[in-house]
Amino acid sequence: MDFKLGEKEKVLIDEIAKFAKKELPPGWKGTQLIDQECMDFDFEVSMSKKLAQKGWLVMSWPKEYGGQDASHLEQTVYEMEVSYWGIPGAWMGISGIQWVGPVLIMLGTEQQKRKYLPMIASGDRDGYWCTGYSEPNAGSDLASLQTRAVKQGDHYVINGQKVWTS
Repeated sequence: MDFKLGEKEKVLIDEIAKFAKKELPPGWKGTQLIDQECMDFDFEVSMSKKLAQKGWLVMSWPKEYGGQDASHLEQTVYEMEVSYWGIPGAWMGISGIQWVGPVLIMLGTEQQKRKYLPMIASGDRDGYWCTGYSEPNAGSDLASLQTRAVKQGDHYVINGQKVWTS
């Protein structure tokens, strides 16, 4: 097995480095992710949108849904590089990008795909998703969750309690 990066991956690394040097403030260090400068939500959203415009945010999604049909290796290289540079916005809406979007692509109705996938792929705050798993009596043990959705007419009524979202 050859563990060397191919030309596509090397080009991607160079493109992300150029992007980071152009878009990040002077003196930016990747470790600033929890510092005040990065706590500017609008800055993170603007960076997320720029990553989306470059085609990187959902690069492993199929082209018909805004992706690039990128390989897992390309996606991994992207994630390593944005982490290395500490690019804010790269992980904004990650639940939508890595969980909700792929599930909709595989199992969603055409209406759901048309409505939600472009929002997620845009990098805009309207496309951010969160997940609520943990419950007071279950923690994150998904088999012990007690929240239920019961269909009543044309709607669902959700009964239960969540303690935090991610």
